[in-house]
Amino acid sequence: MKPLINGAGFYHIESETRNSMRTDLIIDYGSQQFIVELKLWKGEQKHEKAHEQLIEYLNSKNKTEGYLLTFDFRKRRAKKPSAKWVRKGKKKFLDCLCV
Repeated sequence: MKPLINGAGFYHIESETRNSMRTDLIIDYGSQQFIVELKLWKGEQKHEKAHEQLIEYLNSKNKTEGYLLTFDFRKRRAKKPSAKWVRKGKKKFLDCLCV
C-alpha cells in the first residue's frame, strides 16, 4: 500500500469503528476515505453476509461508497473474475471477485 499512497495519505488495517466492529482496510488519500472489506470466497450465502457487513461499516463511518474484494483460491473455481457496482439502498460498493 505504501508505494500506491506514496506520501499523499495513509491506511489503517483492522481499524475499529464506533460500534467496536473492525473494518479490514481504510485508506485515507488526500481528502477522501476508502472503506475496503476483504474476504475469501465461501459461497453465495457468505458473500451476501459480506455485503451486509460492508454496509454496516459504511454506516458507522457515515459513507455511501465502499469496496468489497473477495478472493477465490480454490483450484476448481465455479466463477470467473468480475467487478461490478452493487447498489443497496443509499449505499453502493464495487464488488470484485479475484481469482
